Amino acid sequence: MSGSALCQDSKPLNLSIRVGQFQPAFSAARDEGRSWFAIGGDTRIKTLGVSSTNPGTSSYLTISFDSYSKGDFRAMPILLNYVTRTNELYFSAGAGLTFAGERDDDEGDKTRVGFAFGVGYDFMQGRTPLFVEAKYFGNSSNDHLNGLAIFLGIRL
Repeated sequence: MSGSALCQDSKPLNLSIRVGQFQPAFSAARDEGRSWFAIGGDTRIKTLGVSSTNPGTSSYLTISFDSYSKGDFRAMPILLNYVTRTNELYFSAGAGLTFAGERDDDEGDKTRVGFAFGVGYDFMQGRTPLFVEAKYFGNSSNDHLNGLAIFLGIRL
C-alpha cells in the first residue's frame, strides 16, 4: 500500500515589518522626548541581480513606509530604497516623500523630500527570520524630524 502527501511550500511575501525607537538629532524635537516610538515596513519590488564575482552579494529595490512621533511632532516617510546585501549584512539608501508635522507649524502637515540611510543584519531564531536595523532619517526644509532609529524586525 502506498500513499502520497501534498506538501505546501510557503513562498516569502518579501515583506519586512519593524518596530523600534527613534531618537531626534536636534533640540526642538528632542525637547518633546529623547526616545520616540517608531514602526515601519518595506516590500521588495525588483531584484537587480546577484554578483557572479562575489557570491552572497545581491541588490534590489524596496518601497518603505515608516512612522515616528512624539507629542506634536510626527513624520511618515515613504521612500524608494536601493539595498545591497552581502550574506546577512545589508546597506540601504532611499529617497522619497516625508509627510511631517510639528507643534509650531500653523499650516498643518507638510510634504517634504525625505531620505534615509541604513545598515542591518539578518539573524535566524528557529524558522523565523529576524533582523536588527539602524536608519538615519532626514527631510528637506526642516531638521527637527531628522534622527536615528533602531529597529527589530521580522521578514515574512
